[in-house]
Amino acid sequence: MGIKGKKNSTKSPPMFSNEFIIQNHADIVSCVAMIFVIGFFVNATQPYAAPFVTLQHNVTELHAPVVTYTSGVRDLCFIFFSTLIMIVLHAILQEYVLDKLNRKVHLSKAKHAKFNASGQLATFYALSTLWAGSILNNDGLLPLSSLWAGFPGAPHNTMLFTEKLFFISQIAYWLHMYAELYFERVKREEYVGRISIATVHVVLFLLAYGLNLWRIGLVLSLIHYLDQTLFHIARLAHFYGHPASEKLFSVWNLVFLIARLLTISLAFLVFWFGLPASMYTLRVAGLSLIGATQLYMLFSFLLFQVKRVRQWKATMQKSSKSGKGGKDKNKATKLASFVDRSLPEADQTQLPPSPMAVRTAIDEDTLKISPKDAHVKKRLKARA
Repeated sequence: MGIKGKKNSTKSPPMFSNEFIIQNHADIVSCVAMIFVIGFFVNATQPYAAPFVTLQHNVTELHAPVVTYTSGVRDLCFIFFSTLIMIVLHAILQEYVLDKLNRKVHLSKAKHAKFNASGQLATFYALSTLWAGSILNNDGLLPLSSLWAGFPGAPHNTMLFTEKLFFISQIAYWLHMYAELYFERVKREEYVGRISIATVHVVLFLLAYGLNLWRIGLVLSLIHYLDQTLFHIARLAHFYGHPASEKLFSVWNLVFLIARLLTISLAFLVFWFGLPASMYTLRVAGLSLIGATQLYMLFSFLLFQVKRVRQWKATMQKSSKSGKGGKDKNKATKLASFVDRSLPEADQTQLPPSPMAVRTAIDEDTLKISPKDAHVKKRLKARA
């Protein structure tokens, strides 16, 4: 008889099934993105592929020293292509960085998902913070008056290459979060939270980009991303069990409050005092939208802190009760050992019987006496 070969236990999922798409979504999306790239280099399809691969709405004047852009409808094509790139980058970071870090820590399934989410967001927030800071430094946006001076005309109605690419990348990143709900097998209970966060970011960046409010949007996103970077770094340190996590969370508590104060102050300064008085609707709507988001974040922060304090008090009460129970047991044990040591050596091994036990023993002895022995005892008493 021939020896049968070992069957392969790991079967690949069927083609185009949900499991197949989830396992190979990065390869599938990268192939779709490559179609646009190849089409851009082919003369016949270049006019159709160019809006997906290159920035559109170039308004640079002839012999101008720098290239400038404006916003428009054709930017939707580049946003779609950038969303595909974000999905691929998300998968690369997950496979080559976060999965290797996950092997070093033993976490539950719920904490494993939170660790991956914090790793992705910490990387994105950190890179976006550095990018926004470099734009503010290199493009001459540091004077505070530049946030509203000349609005809605120049220089607010045009953007440089890095500024336009920054906003499109932000919109594309938060759009790709909708697809990650399916690729990451996110639970339905988490849909509302993730979708609401992604939607708020997409709406705010689209409004800032389309209404030429990209300068104030850039500054506010820098402030917000800075405190979120610190939060997710502290969260990663907490999952790793690093002792510095508590200090990082304490620092983040202070940075979060400062960031909310700066955001509301800058928004009030720009929208209420900086923008022209003729744009009353834009001023009120912008200030109300930013104020509502900041108040909601502050409310969620305070609610989270109150919940943590309650949990801390509950754990302290449990520990104090367990400590009292342990003390009572120790006292009882010490008292019993003291009583044993105070008795004589013979009594330590056998305590004196109780009256009930003595009476029971006498009754048992009485029952054991036979009738003949009892008659003999009566005759002896009579003779006496």
